[in-house]
Amino acid sequence: MRSPRVARINVAPVKSLRLRHPDAIRLERYGATEDRRFLLIDDLGRLYNGTRDTRLVLVEATWDSTARRLAVTLPDGEIVEGDVVRGPSTRVVIYGRSVRGHVIEGPWADALSDVVGHKLPFDSMSELRSALYAAYPHFARLDEIAPGSLDEVRALAARPAKPGKEPFRNPITDFYLTNPIARASAVMAECSRLASGRMLTAAE
Repeated sequence: MRSPRVARINVAPVKSLRLRHPDAIRLERYGATEDRRFLLIDDLGRLYNGTRDTRLVLVEATWDSTARRLAVTLPDGEIVEGDVVRGPSTRVVIYGRSVRGHVIEGPWADALSDVVGHKLPFDSMSELRSALYAAYPHFARLDEIAPGSLDEVRALAARPAKPGKEPFRNPITDFYLTNPIARASAVMAECSRLASGRMLTAAE
C-alpha cells in the first residue's frame, strides 16, 4: 500500500477568498495557524461566504500576523491594505454554531462590498448609529418611551388597502434565528439546531 502524500496545501487568511498555496505551514491543535483568521458577514450579521457569492474567489488576501497587517488584492489588481485594529465584539452564527469575534474597522469592507455589489451606507458602528438616529430620532432617546398618537393609528386604519390573492405564508423559516440578536446567541443557535435535527459539524 502506498503511503499518502500531500499534493498541495490550501489556506486563506480570509474565509472564502482565493486560496493560497504555501510551501509549508504550522499545524496546531485546531489546524493551520492563521488559516481563516478572518471572515465576512452581511448587514444582518450572517456569514457571507463563497457558497452565497462565488465572486469572492476573485479576491486574494495576505496576512502578516507579526505586523498585524492585512492586504486584499481586488480583481482589477488594486491592493487595499492596512493595520488590523479590533473593533466592537460581536457574535456570528457559523453553520449553526455561535462564534465570538470582533468587527475589524478599515478599508476592506468598502472594497469587498464593491466587489460583491452589496454596499452599505456606513463604515463603522458610530456611522450606523448616526444614520439610525437621523432616520428614526426616537431611537436616540435611550431609556425613554416615546408617547404614542391615537391620530396616527386612526390614519393608518383609514388607509385604503386591497388584499392580494396570494395564499398566506409564514415568512419565518427559523423561529430561533429571526433577528441579529438571536443569531448572536449560542443558546438560540443550539435551539435552532435541536429543532431542525441538524448535527453539530463545525470544528472548534
